[in-house]
Amino acid sequence: MKTANRLPHRQHGVVLILAMFIVVLVTSIAVATTWRFELGQMRNESRWHGAMIRSYGYSAENFAMKLLEDDDDAIDCLTPDLEKRQDLWAADLPTMETDEGAIDLKIEDLNRRFNINMLADPFVPLPNATYSTPASLFTEAQRMFIRLLQIVEIEGRHMDIAQAIEITDAVIDWVDQDNNPHGNGGAEQSYYQGLQEPYTIGNQPMISVSEFALVKGVTPELYAKLAPYLTALNSDQRLNINTMAPEMERIFNYNESLEPFDERRLAMLRENPSARKKKPATQPVQTGPNLLKAPPGCATQQNEAIENSLVLSELRNTGPNSGMTWNTSFFDRYVGRASSYFAVSSEVRVGELVRTNKSLVRRKARGKEGIQVVRRSDGNF
Repeated sequence: MKTANRLPHRQHGVVLILAMFIVVLVTSIAVATTWRFELGQMRNESRWHGAMIRSYGYSAENFAMKLLEDDDDAIDCLTPDLEKRQDLWAADLPTMETDEGAIDLKIEDLNRRFNINMLADPFVPLPNATYSTPASLFTEAQRMFIRLLQIVEIEGRHMDIAQAIEITDAVIDWVDQDNNPHGNGGAEQSYYQGLQEPYTIGNQPMISVSEFALVKGVTPELYAKLAPYLTALNSDQRLNINTMAPEMERIFNYNESLEPFDERRLAMLRENPSARKKKPATQPVQTGPNLLKAPPGCATQQNEAIENSLVLSELRNTGPNSGMTWNTSFFDRYVGRASSYFAVSSEVRVGELVRTNKSLVRRKARGKEGIQVVRRSDGNF
């Protein structure tokens, strides 16, 4: 009888445990279902926002191409003119608000940077010519790059000429197609194959300026300092003197010099433009029809570009009396007054999502038919 009296109590305990188990099970199922439902909603919302971001990114890209298309000027400057619809791409564009977020659009002229692929243009010695200085063994583009390397400051000091020449030799080997080391600092595949973590040399023009970081002698500090002044375009793309950064003006100097234009001399010229040497009367001036009326500092012709530049005008005017030579022949090959490549960058915000879109746009000719997207990338152009 005592045993019979205990059974109901045990059954009640089992039932209670079973009930608690069922409650826990149902609660777990409910929580899991709710979590999956919310996760699905978040995924759908993310897909929807992602699609909207892509759509807004393409729209911003098309808007940038429209600005480039409408710029029917034959030259490019950093002086946007709304009335004449010239160089509107260079304007500081305001943030564009949307129902879901905002878009920030930036258009950068890549021809204002030094095109590192110009270094692939080989130096061709002339028959029976004598080359008495190290500078005479480089093309003008290579001389400009050697000077550019010395302009940037790394850890409180500037690079010396010898190191600048070695890095230039290594870059030349990276972008040319032969297997012969250039100069004393050159490096071909055998060098890169012997590294602790070997990789393959380009032996062709750089596709992205990011490749510069892989070249022999280039440190992360040097790359970070120099990258804003470099681009990697077709080797025939020239530096636009109308839009280049003011600090790059020192990459010009006499033909015999691999040093940048003297910094103190340039500072003096900027403080006192009247200190510029007058042009010798015996030196001819290049003339031509004035096809366009450009704003001050925006050159339409070669002689105008020289006159607008403190450095170039100083080199032209002082060369004959200094025993140094300087000529304008390199302008036709390496320096111009128009731009063909632009980096279009848009930052799109939708909800809590933010995405940056980058496009390389080429303007082959003025007008709609001449605008095209070369590629889209997250890297540097």
